[in-house]
Amino acid sequence: MELESEMSAIAKTFESSNPGDASSINFNHGRAHKALGREGGIEEATLYFKTTIELAKQVGDNEFHTKGVLYLSECYVEMDRVDEAKSLCDEIGKESMDPEAILEFAEEFGVNSVRALTILEEYLEVIESS
Repeated sequence: MELESEMSAIAKTFESSNPGDASSINFNHGRAHKALGREGGIEEATLYFKTTIELAKQVGDNEFHTKGVLYLSECYVEMDRVDEAKSLCDEIGKESMDPEAILEFAEEFGVNSVRALTILEEYLEVIESS
């Protein structure tokens, strides 16, 4: 996290010239904030994941769009905002979800959590079909 401000500046620079790379940097920032477990880390992570989603949409990067949505959903679930999390996933739609990203989300969050299962149960057919 020592280089966070420097990497944030680089991501900001890339937003117009290379939004795909900026999306990736923001995604990794979000994961770092979430993983550190510091106070306010989840809220900070949500900002990075929202930016990831916006930039991924711009370049048509389905993988990072899906990952951003799933990780943002995970943050919302942890903040007891399950309806918002479910709504994000529904916005993409089952047919557009990247099965590998769904599995990564399940692994990261832990499929033994009832809250995670609430989101994932509708996407099991996507995983099974791949």
